[in-house]
Amino acid sequence: MTKCPQLADPKGFIATYPSAPHDNNCWDIASTKTLSHDGGGDSNGIANMLKYTLTKYNADPKRVFVTGTSSGAMMTNVMCAVYPDLIAAGSGYSGVAAGCLAGSPGSSPTTTCADGINKTPSQWTSVVQPCIQRSTGVIRKCRCGTGRRIILSII
Repeated sequence: MTKCPQLADPKGFIATYPSAPHDNNCWDIASTKTLSHDGGGDSNGIANMLKYTLTKYNADPKRVFVTGTSSGAMMTNVMCAVYPDLIAAGSGYSGVAAGCLAGSPGSSPTTTCADGINKTPSQWTSVVQPCIQRSTGVIRKCRCGTGRRIILSII
């Protein structure tokens, strides 16, 4: 269990916990809607939640961070790819890269993507580039890895 709730007030940060509404409590990380900036998918809902929180609590927009495990890690990667204008950084554990399941039916990672796909950094860039092009932000530093091996580093 996370210690974020008990640390939020004393350390001066705001923690929000959206719930995944789809099959097996997974986020939609595959539809064109969610892979598009302000496209109306789950990522858009989370972005709106973050924008509301920033406004309501007068929070620092340069200090918005996302994290998650499993489907939450996948949504973390999507948020970083689709909303680089909103997300300063993200850290995901046990999830697949943004765009990896693009076009898959449902939200559960049942394709070969969940088992691992080997792509070069330029191939992964071509998967994520459409997400970035739909956003209004800048490309953030990104490093993705599996185990002890760094598989993608964009600086």
